[in-house]
Amino acid sequence: MANKFFNILAILFYFAVTTSLAIFIIESFTYSGFLLKHINIDVYIFQYLTIIFGIFALLFKSNINLAKYQFLILKKIFLINLIICITLITFEILINVLDSLIMYPNFVFSIIHLQPKLFGNVVFVSLISLVVNTFFIFRVGETKLNSLINKIKNRFKSVRIYLFKWFHIIIPRFSFRQFRYFVLIIYTFSFVGYLVYSSVDFVKKFYKVDLLYRQQNELKYFSGEINIYDWIKEFLPKTSDVILWCDRQTSPIKLVTFDPEIIWMSYDALSRVFLTNCYYANIDPVSKSYDYFDKDELLLVSVSKCDPYIVDTHPDPKLKIIEYFKIINNEYICKSDEIVPGLYLYKK
Repeated sequence: MANKFFNILAILFYFAVTTSLAIFIIESFTYSGFLLKHINIDVYIFQYLTIIFGIFALLFKSNINLAKYQFLILKKIFLINLIICITLITFEILINVLDSLIMYPNFVFSIIHLQPKLFGNVVFVSLISLVVNTFFIFRVGETKLNSLINKIKNRFKSVRIYLFKWFHIIIPRFSFRQFRYFVLIIYTFSFVGYLVYSSVDFVKKFYKVDLLYRQQNELKYFSGEINIYDWIKEFLPKTSDVILWCDRQTSPIKLVTFDPEIIWMSYDALSRVFLTNCYYANIDPVSKSYDYFDKDELLLVSVSKCDPYIVDTHPDPKLKIIEYFKIINNEYICKSDEIVPGLYLYKK
């Protein structure tokens, strides 16, 4: 009976883990709320099921005597989980370093369409799975592990006694039952901490919308809570006034932007999709921008403000194109008059 219950618990746990990983990987490459929008299910329920099944596994007290092949399967799952977990953690550290320290914000998103903050959910589920799999191995293989440890103890008994007496080392007794309770305590505190953090973080994001959660406004728009202009204002706060200004024009107007924030580094690059009577003349390809240098009059779009402290270091546009355009953009914006927030008129 114990084995049957354990098998059912293990199947439910691995199903929840696999589903959660698949869901969070999909959302990492799209946006938070992607599956909620398309299948109308709160996908975080699978993450909660993973945690709940994990708690049941840690609380499981019955003796488990699995067949040899079942233990070998469990052992392989543990090793695969360990490799995947280490790989995911390494990858997450790498993409966060690239995104914040080495490159520029949204570098990873612009290259492989992956959002590092959302990818953290994938790593979190993998860690939960590793903790529970570790307990499975210790619990199911307790007899085998005890036998192995006793062999090691007997083999090195004389050396161990000599060293312990020489250095006055006292080794406390430590059983697998104590290990199980220790893991359970850490797991419970981590879970409670996660719930508290998630609640606080949800309230914070509810009142102050983060970039990763702006796509949730699609649901508000779909339900009629906001109109298209409100949606644009929340999704593109820095260029929404430019979009509205263009919507009021009667003929096509050419806009130019030298701001790397708009060209490469932020969601405001998507403002080009919403322009009705305007168009960016130099974004695709960016090499067109050179044709607009030294023009007598330009309508410029920039989400970056004039910074009088930026010094022209004459960067090579082939090697440091972002720094190059940042300097060019600042030079033009500082000599322009603002029409609406984000839109400037430059006259030579």
